[in-house]
Amino acid sequence: MRGVERLFEIGHQVAEWATAQRNYDDDTAREAIWREAAGSKSDETQFALSLHNLGSALDKTDWPAETITAAPGIGAEPGLGDRPEAAYDDSLQVSHDDPRDDQRRDQRRLLWKASIALFLVSEIGRLFYVFAILPSTPMGLAAEPSRIAVSLATTGRFANPYKIETGYTAHMAPLQPLLLSGMFRVFGMGRGAERAKEVMNSTFRALRDGMMPALAVSLGLSLPVGILAAAISMWPMSPLEIVSSFEAANSAALLLLATILSLRHGWRAAVSRRWLVAEGLLWGVILLFNPALLPVLAALVLAALWQYGRFSAGPFLKSLMGMLLVTSLIAGPWIIRNYQRFDSFIFIRDNLGLELQISNNDRAEPTFWRNVLVMRHPNLDEDEAAMVKQLGEVEYNRRKRQAAVAWIRANPGKFWKLTRKRFLYFWFPPDFGRFYRYPLWMITAAGFAGLVRLILRGEPGALPISLILLIFPITYYVVQTDGRYRDPVYTFSVLPAAYLVCNLKFRLRRGIQRIRPRQVQKVQLLKIKTRAGRLG
Repeated sequence: MRGVERLFEIGHQVAEWATAQRNYDDDTAREAIWREAAGSKSDETQFALSLHNLGSALDKTDWPAETITAAPGIGAEPGLGDRPEAAYDDSLQVSHDDPRDDQRRDQRRLLWKASIALFLVSEIGRLFYVFAILPSTPMGLAAEPSRIAVSLATTGRFANPYKIETGYTAHMAPLQPLLLSGMFRVFGMGRGAERAKEVMNSTFRALRDGMMPALAVSLGLSLPVGILAAAISMWPMSPLEIVSSFEAANSAALLLLATILSLRHGWRAAVSRRWLVAEGLLWGVILLFNPALLPVLAALVLAALWQYGRFSAGPFLKSLMGMLLVTSLIAGPWIIRNYQRFDSFIFIRDNLGLELQISNNDRAEPTFWRNVLVMRHPNLDEDEAAMVKQLGEVEYNRRKRQAAVAWIRANPGKFWKLTRKRFLYFWFPPDFGRFYRYPLWMITAAGFAGLVRLILRGEPGALPISLILLIFPITYYVVQTDGRYRDPVYTFSVLPAAYLVCNLKFRLRRGIQRIRPRQVQKVQLLKIKTRAGRLG
């Protein structure tokens, strides 16, 4: 690896550690970087640029190029002396007995303990709700994933997602129906399968809660912020999140894990192949659960490109292409299956035309639960399902897409009115009771305020969170919205809300500490006056 790349990599690692720990020593960090990079024979401008960016990450101040004096090939840092061999002296290498290593191990151990404790608390609470409060009911088989799962369990075909048999389908991504079909084979299609699904949803949500501290630290936030965010995210978004047959719980937990890996390792030059393979496998699985999460990957790539990829574009793109290659190897076979089955290119699933049409017409409502009363969906309407069977899914979706585009062009005012309402209801959903609705609104509002605070303070996590919340929801502004669509990225609203609360608590405590000495002085003065009055 070239000297500049190695220098920047070390600087980024130190900056990550320093930002996470919040107790760094500038001189110590500077010394560690010089020890690693002293033998680097690189361009002085690139060297200065790397230190500049590291300094900005550590203490929000610049390290100008004038402070860099002679070193081997660049100049010698004042602490190294004028001996050229000093730059290559093994005694200058970072000691393996550095006390900071123990501190980092303690921090990692504390992070693991917090994550495990939060997972157990969330899992026990949700399982208590499942077995002690939630009534035992037969498996619901009306949703599209359940219908496909029944077909897989009984005939072995990925087919029939609608009200009548319509044949092979690409209406859903494959992994959620496959999971449900496995439950049907093991537990049957009654109460046992329903309980197994509820336990699965509870476990994935508990895993999501347990990973919140690691996500917070990966974004440069503190461990208390992650713990508070996990506690907040345990509050249910809707009464259906445990009983849902859709993939929201699974994809949310997997997305958090993939985001943590991407933030910690990213696509930097020094990332090992095993981490790239792991990231590629994970993103491939996520897309086979929920291809709508592809914009989140795009947001993370853009954030990484801006933060450090622009300084070493070649290695960055090489690592990124390696990861995407593994992702395509995981998702590619299903895309090939769709092409062979339907003689058309379909990126994992093909229901966009249908969703556009039922969301944009004269009778359309902005939310799913209002629209379900008036929409003509093949899962609810036998005539529509018969049309799917007659035309085939590809042609049916093509006609629906054309009808939706034609209506939007003919009714731009109505379309923009629906879009504004969908934008509002995506973030502040009006459905379900006040027990769910009002807390969610408060968390969302606090999340936006916290995100503004993150941006103004220049926190490293501000950019990826902003891009995810900006890019991901765009699709759901033009189709009907529902709480489960936001569910996978809900945690990226919760984290800024927790950051805001922790920040306000710190400012309040500091304000009290400033006021307290004055109050003590006033109380003491009052006591002196009282005693003087008594003596007099």
